[in-house]
Amino acid sequence: MITVYLTDIHEMPDPLDAPALIRPLTEERRDRILRCRRAETRRLGCAAGLLLAAVLPAYGLNPASLLKGPQGRPLSPGTTDFNLSHSGEGAILAVSDHPVGCDLERLRIPPSSFGRRYFSDEEQRWVCGQPGNRQAEAFFRIWTARESYLKLTGEGLTVPLHAFSAVPGAAGCRIVRENKTEDCRIWQSSVLIPDSDPPSSEGPASASSIRPGAEASSSRYILSVAGPASSAAPRIRRVGFRDLLTLIRKPEMAENALTRDESTVWL
Repeated sequence: MITVYLTDIHEMPDPLDAPALIRPLTEERRDRILRCRRAETRRLGCAAGLLLAAVLPAYGLNPASLLKGPQGRPLSPGTTDFNLSHSGEGAILAVSDHPVGCDLERLRIPPSSFGRRYFSDEEQRWVCGQPGNRQAEAFFRIWTARESYLKLTGEGLTVPLHAFSAVPGAAGCRIVRENKTEDCRIWQSSVLIPDSDPPSSEGPASASSIRPGAEASSSRYILSVAGPASSAAPRIRRVGFRDLLTLIRKPEMAENALTRDESTVWL
């Protein structure tokens, strides 16, 4: 079973102003956060670190003792695997009893040259074949599918960009490599994550943002999770950063705080 934990930096203070936020994190992550120049980057790095610090111990893993593989992917002892991703103002952590990869991207207008540069011919045809108002979403479905697959395998950028294709379909997104369908599946969903500030002109397209009230807005993100083809659909659990801090202090509360599934529509 794959479980995806989702958090955001909405209402999270800058770690420079609230240093207690990063105390539970590993020394490496603390140093990385403090070297960031932008407050939003520091907050996002803190959110990702809090996910690791709060969730992994519930699976018997200690973030501080994990080793990294040749491509920088953390190595999990035993059968539990996990993968982390963040974008915009959200972060996700996928945990599974099988190899897993995940990717999260805020929906926005992509540079026109990216598809030609990074996608296979089949992927480009699929994106161009979507209605004009859905092509940004189609682009990021392909992008996140590719990223989650490469994180699943641990190969990273060692794989040539055109060596495989992500092919969305009615049964989810499949990976075709060397004319063979890989024994994995990519689940994809569109999720809303609160904005700390109104989206900028370079941020999400206007169609991807909603404003339920004068003081709040959310942006749409594409979330992709890669796992074995035989696995059941992942569960998504949304956890606020304050809840993560509580779990770090009181890990015995994990059974209640980490078991609330969010209703999910898979694309």
